[in-house]
Amino acid sequence: VQVIANSVDVTNKVISYDRNTYICTGIGTLNITFEWTAGLDFDPWDVIVLYEDGTKKGTYNVSEVTKNAHMATVEITCVDNAKLLLEYYITDVYDIDYVSYARYWLEKFLDEAGVTYSINAEGNGSVMSNNTSIGPEQAYDVILRLLQMCGWYMYFDANGTCQIGALVIDTDSYDDTFLGTEVISIETNKNDKMLRNRAVVWGSADPLTEQWVYADRSTV
Repeated sequence: VQVIANSVDVTNKVISYDRNTYICTGIGTLNITFEWTAGLDFDPWDVIVLYEDGTKKGTYNVSEVTKNAHMATVEITCVDNAKLLLEYYITDVYDIDYVSYARYWLEKFLDEAGVTYSINAEGNGSVMSNNTSIGPEQAYDVILRLLQMCGWYMYFDANGTCQIGALVIDTDSYDDTFLGTEVISIETNKNDKMLRNRAVVWGSADPLTEQWVYADRSTV
């Protein structure tokens, strides 16, 4: 493991760390605990770069610094470049009463928030519903809503670029096979909580067909 803080190697000051990437939110986090005696001083938006086995795993921004005198540690909480969206607030109000597509608004607010991005999905995304209103609100909330509308996902790669693509699930394929000697624990849980065999959706009007959105799906 190698940890670079503001272009300075501080790996030998690290006590422990953990990193997570949440596919449902597109946000990556990094938590690091340093020795108190290291004399390190961090401020919000300081840049932390993490390497594992020589491979760059992420670029993060310091979000919170906690000094624990009792434990003689300095703990920092970091967020990848999703922090740009989390801390950018859309102050204007946009009332969309014309045919418009989600991709335009995605690119608009990503640009405004200063996010470097790459959209790997084809097309312009979903048609916005009539009388959609955007703002005033957090840019991240808008971006996540637009992605869900299109069936797209996002994540920030090791260089901090937002990668956006179409969410396609192939349940017949797999990436790896784990042998019994590699599995630490396994658990199966069957219960009757939240079981449903039918979903009915009533949506708003489709501006292209001028019909109401309706879907009814059942399974046995």
